Amino acid sequence: MSRHDTGTTARAIANDGDKPGVADVHALAESERRYRALFENMNAGFVLFEVVDATPERPADLLIVAANRGFEATTGISRDAVVGRRLREAVPGIEDDPADWIGTYTRVALTGVPVSFEQGSARLGAHYSVSAYQAAPRQCAVTFVDISERRRAEAELRDSEARLRTILDGVDAYIYLKDAQGRYLFANAAVRELWHAELADIVGRGDELFFDEATARNIRRNDQRVLERGETVRAEETNTVARDGRTRSYISVKLPLRRADGSVYALCGISTDITERIDAEAQIRALNAGLEQRVAERTAELLAANQELDAFAYAVSHDLRAPLRAMRGFAAILKEEHGSALEYDALALLAEIDAAGARMGALIEGLLTVSRSTRGELQRAAVDVSALAVQALAQLRHLEPRRTVQCSVEPGIVAYADAAMLDALMQNLIGNAWKYTAATTDARIRVYLDERDGRRWICVADNGAGFDMRHAHRLFKPFQRLHRADEFPGLGIGLATVQRIVQRHGGEIDAHGEPGAGATLRFTLPTPAAD
Repeated sequence: MSRHDTGTTARAIANDGDKPGVADVHALAESERRYRALFENMNAGFVLFEVVDATPERPADLLIVAANRGFEATTGISRDAVVGRRLREAVPGIEDDPADWIGTYTRVALTGVPVSFEQGSARLGAHYSVSAYQAAPRQCAVTFVDISERRRAEAELRDSEARLRTILDGVDAYIYLKDAQGRYLFANAAVRELWHAELADIVGRGDELFFDEATARNIRRNDQRVLERGETVRAEETNTVARDGRTRSYISVKLPLRRADGSVYALCGISTDITERIDAEAQIRALNAGLEQRVAERTAELLAANQELDAFAYAVSHDLRAPLRAMRGFAAILKEEHGSALEYDALALLAEIDAAGARMGALIEGLLTVSRSTRGELQRAAVDVSALAVQALAQLRHLEPRRTVQCSVEPGIVAYADAAMLDALMQNLIGNAWKYTAATTDARIRVYLDERDGRRWICVADNGAGFDMRHAHRLFKPFQRLHRADEFPGLGIGLATVQRIVQRHGGEIDAHGEPGAGATLRFTLPTPAAD
C-alpha cells in the first residue's frame, strides 16, 4: 500500500482475528480501491494527522500520515515531500503562524470534538474553509478548500455595494428595493430622511408602516403588477400621504429584478418628488386665470380707447376741417374781392391767416396719419424691403430731378410685416434721409442689413445734417423737431409714425447721429416662428 493511504487492508484484516477467505480479500481490496479513488479525486484538500510527542517534556507535533492530490493543488506543497514527516519539519515556521494549526488539530485528535472555521494562513498566503474531525484515537482528518478568491470576490462585492450605496444615498430621488412580499430590502438616504427612520427600522417592513391605508393599498397594487406580471410600472402622479400628515406627489418608476432563470424576486422603485412642481403649476394656473381676467379687462379698455380714438379722428376729419376750410375760404374771398381796397399791412395779415390755416390743415393730416398707423389689423407677409427702398428713392428723384444723391440699396432684404405699413415706414425713413442731405455736398443714402447679436437690423443711413444724441429721446415724439423749420420743413410726425408701425409689429427701433456727420436709423422686426 502507498504511504499516502489513511490505513491499510492488512491492518484491518489483522485486527479481525479470523483468516478471511479469498472472496473477502477481493471485496476488501475493491472497497479500498473505490475509497482510494474517492480520496484522490475529491476537490477539497485532505490530510490525515497523528499526534506525536505529546509529553510534558516535549510539545506535541503532528505526523502527516496521508494527503491527497487536492492537498497539493490547494497548498502548492508536494505531498511526497511531507507525508511521513512531522508538520514542523515539513512546513518550517508553521508553529509561528497565527492560525495555530498544530494546537487546533491536536485538540481535535485528542478530544474528538470536531471544528469548522475559516482561517487565513500568513505562512501559506491563503485563506481556507476548514473542517477537522477525529478519524481515530490521536488522529485528526482535515478537509479544506482555498477560499481566497471567494473572499477577495466578497470583499470586492462589499466595496462595490458600499460605493453603490454611497451613490444612491447622494441622489435626491427616492430609491428603494422590495422583496416578493412587498417588504423593504433597501431604502436610500432620501427615503430615510423623508420617513425619519434608520435603515434597520425600514428593512423587513411593509408600506402600511409609513403610509395611510388607502395609499399603501394603491402602492401594493402597483407592486403586484411588477412582482407577479414582471411589468415595469410608470405612475405619472402618485399622491401619497405620509403618517406625519404631509401630502406629497411623486412620479414613480418600478421595475422587476430577475434571477438568471427570468423569475422575479424583487422590485426596484425610483420616485421623484414633484410636489413643488405641482404647487407651482397650480399657482401658474391661478396666475393665468387672473392674467386672462386682466387681459380681458385691458382689452376692453383698449377697445374703448380705440373707439374714442375713432371718434376723435372723425371729429378731426369733419368737425375741424369744416371751419378751417371756411376760415381759409373767407380769407381768400376777402383778398380777391376787396384786396385792392386794403393796405399792404392788411394784405400781409391775410397772407399770415392763410399760411396759418394751411399749417393747421397739415397738422390735422399729421394727426390722422399717426392715428391710422396704430389702428387696423396687420396683414403679415414676406415683404421685399429692398424693392420698397428703390421705389421710394425713385419717387424722390422724380420730384427733385436736379438733385444729385448717391444711393445704395442692398438687394434681397426681406421682412415679415404688413406691406402697406412697411411701405409707409420706408417712405418716411428714406424721405427723412433725402430731406436732411439737401444741404450736403456729395450726398449719400444707404439702405442695408446689419446682423448683430443674433438680430437682423434694417438700416437707413445718410451723411446729412445729423443730430445731437443728447436730444435723441425727442426723435420719435409727435411734432418734436431737432431742426428749425426754415432749415428743413416738416411737422415732426414722420419718425413718430415709423416708431408706432415698428411697435405694432413687435419690433424695435433706434437712431444714432452726429451733428454735421449724418444719421443712421435702424429697426428690427420679429421673424415668423418655424413650423
